[in-house]
Amino acid sequence: MEDAVRAAYRHLTQDFRPGTAVPLPELRAEVERAAGRPLTRAEVDETLDLMITRPDVRLAGEANQKMLTDADREAAVEIGGETKHYLAIFD
Repeated sequence: MEDAVRAAYRHLTQDFRPGTAVPLPELRAEVERAAGRPLTRAEVDETLDLMITRPDVRLAGEANQKMLTDADREAAVEIGGETKHYLAIFD
């Protein structure tokens, strides 16, 4: 599953530099395509929770909560008591 998340991230950021923040709504949609099958929210959330232990992975929250859309709020993941809205991979 981590491979699918990384593949989705690379696809979404192919025209950008490593470390570009990807909104989780976009990432979740792309991960299903990369995995080649429907995924449960729990599968993706568990994978993101595992990935933050990797030195090249960061999950970040949106400081300006007024900027968040309903889709952003719905796709967010709570890790360590904090709500995260973006994924960045520095590889």
